[in-house]
Amino acid sequence: TASLQAWSVEEAALVREFRVGNFAAIAQFVSAIVAASERLNHHPDVDIRYPDRVTVRLTTHAIRGLSTLDVQLAEEISNLAG
Repeated sequence: TASLQAWSVEEAALVREFRVGNFAAIAQFVSAIVAASERLNHHPDVDIRYPDRVTVRLTTHAIRGLSTLDVQLAEEISNLAG
């Protein structure tokens, strides 16, 4: 889908770096990711880098690859980022 165009596939995971403005915005963005993750019961790896970068990595460990949950959460995170 269009919301996944900025994501790449690396080692059986969807990966995307977001630039969110500043460190306070990082906290808000990650909090929104956590809420979406809890709703789907699917949890990404999140890497925070000062001053404004967040990298999200999605994979389904149980199958050692990508699942529909990874795609759903990637779409939600893309929407959160605007």
